[in-house]
Amino acid sequence: MAFDVTTLVVFLVAVPLSLGIAVASGAPVAAGLIAAAVGGILAGIIGLMFNALFGVDYVVGLDGVNTGVANPETGTGLGGWPIGNYRQFYIQLAYVVACSGYAFVMSAILAYIVNYIPGLKLRASEEAELL
Repeated sequence: MAFDVTTLVVFLVAVPLSLGIAVASGAPVAAGLIAAAVGGILAGIIGLMFNALFGVDYVVGLDGVNTGVANPETGTGLGGWPIGNYRQFYIQLAYVVACSGYAFVMSAILAYIVNYIPGLKLRASEEAELL
């Protein structure tokens, strides 16, 4: 699997930009990091769903390699609703649900493990919360 340079470039642009906007607006720096993460997740989900709604097979063939390729499941061209591949929306939606579920379960497991490491509690004690 090749390293995707575009992912690194987008990360190196988005994080400082989000931090700069947070600092310039007087918000905490953590808010900038959270905004960058949420924005990345939402952009990924929206992009995936738009591929199912607006994807067409001739765009896939523009690379000169994947010309005339058909989806082995449906027998239609690679794309979404414009070429009659209506199942693709549900396939993309299943990907979003599966990845979100996996991320939630793994995060919950890691949080549970971190909570039992001495000195790394997820919540402060009641006395510390009152301060």
